[in-house]
Amino acid sequence: MPWSGNQDGVCTLELIQSGAGVEVSTTPESDGCRAYCSGKGTFKAVYVKPPDACQRKAVAAARASFRRLMRAKAYEQALGRLEPLLQQCGALI
Repeated sequence: MPWSGNQDGVCTLELIQSGAGVEVSTTPESDGCRAYCSGKGTFKAVYVKPPDACQRKAVAAARASFRRLMRAKAYEQALGRLEPLLQQCGALI
């Protein structure tokens, strides 16, 4: 998956299916990536698709419900709206 953009050299990424995600790394001969990431930056990581409950619309709905309940002084119910979000999405937040 080379992309040279406006820089000299090519940044080549390796994409490997890894469990529920995709492991991304650069190839050893891919020095061109430094132009995009700087000398200390990197793409290397395992990227996962967030569960449905952690998608933007679902998080926004949970937060809106939390705010409504807080304004109504229903504090325990409000906490109950955010606890599942933290349990399911905590590693991604």
